Amino acid sequence: MSEEREPTNEVAAAMLPPLLHRIQNTTQLLLALRSLIGRAGAGLPEELGQSLAEASRAADEQGWLIGLLARSMGSDVLLAREERDALRISLRLVSDWARQSRGQLELPKDWPRLALAAGAPRSAELALDTLELVWRSLAPEQVSRLSITRSGTFVQLVLEAAACEQAPGVFAKSSIARAGARLECRTGSWTLSLPAAWFEGAA
Repeated sequence: MSEEREPTNEVAAAMLPPLLHRIQNTTQLLLALRSLIGRAGAGLPEELGQSLAEASRAADEQGWLIGLLARSMGSDVLLAREERDALRISLRLVSDWARQSRGQLELPKDWPRLALAAGAPRSAELALDTLELVWRSLAPEQVSRLSITRSGTFVQLVLEAAACEQAPGVFAKSSIARAGARLECRTGSWTLSLPAAWFEGAA
């Protein structure tokens, strides 16, 4: 079981603007659907179902992210809810932040899913620790690239074009460091190795 993370409002202060922008886009989609329903009456177009599914997925992810940021400030509203796609969802939010900061964080197309295995950190803890590590390694108006590979008994996240000064200190305080993750810093990049047992598909 991981120790309680130290509450801070820095992560939430940075991530709320891009998250609120996403929520606004979802709200606009739902308002557009309401207008369409009003015009169509009882005969709703078939494509409405696809739009509703899209809005549902977006709202579900956004709700989890709201809980994640509340968790970063010491309020665990997620409780027992776990998210297998925690890495993808949380790091896409960091990419949105980078874009709003006139930078760019290139992300992989394929993401490993969490196995939610016994003894592994909670998905919220893993997401918060990784989110903060990546966020604090980005510089405004810079293009960085994150790649993910499997290497032996680890899943490795490699951040290139990174500002590595804060990374060792951030990692040292994280729950994933206590649970068996490793961080290797080099000039302009770092590699975060997470135990493969934490992910689906582990041997």
